[in-house]
Amino acid sequence: FGRILDGVVDYIYTIAAFLGIAIGGRNGSMDPLLWWLFVSLAGGSYALQAGILDYYRNEFLANLKGSGGFVENELSSAKSEREKYTTMKGHCLERLMLQVYIKYSSYQNRLKPTTKALLNSNPADYIKNNSLLIRLWALNGTSTHVFVLVCCAWFGRLDLFLWYILGFGSLYTLFVYVLQRLLGGQN
Repeated sequence: FGRILDGVVDYIYTIAAFLGIAIGGRNGSMDPLLWWLFVSLAGGSYALQAGILDYYRNEFLANLKGSGGFVENELSSAKSEREKYTTMKGHCLERLMLQVYIKYSSYQNRLKPTTKALLNSNPADYIKNNSLLIRLWALNGTSTHVFVLVCCAWFGRLDLFLWYILGFGSLYTLFVYVLQRLLGGQN
């Protein structure tokens, strides 16, 4: 429940930040509709980048603990928990949060390896192959985004933050994703 709540709260405050940027910047924009589209695209890109980072961080931590398949285990556990709540009266919030978490985990589960050789690699090999990669993933994490946001806000240029997310953040995520596929030994 804590993991689900943490994720939901993260997305709520991120959506609030992007809404604030959209509302605050629409008046300075020549075309408010174009500005909202720009902010929406950057917000979507940010969500995608955060979801991919979350997947690789959790898989790395699971392998560090000696097991893999974090997302698959979480997905299975959430589905079992949802089934338990469907037989109970009430608990609407719990069912809703579990459903959101299942959708999110299903999205992340698409990032898993597809070949048997990759699926069967052991945790020690995964750690060895991914230690540098997880550091590269973390460079484009929430802390970096918040730092860039604060710097851009300091100079009154939130549009630069959006360009950073759409341009650098997207390209960097694609670059590390390709490296992950080439060097990671496992997704």
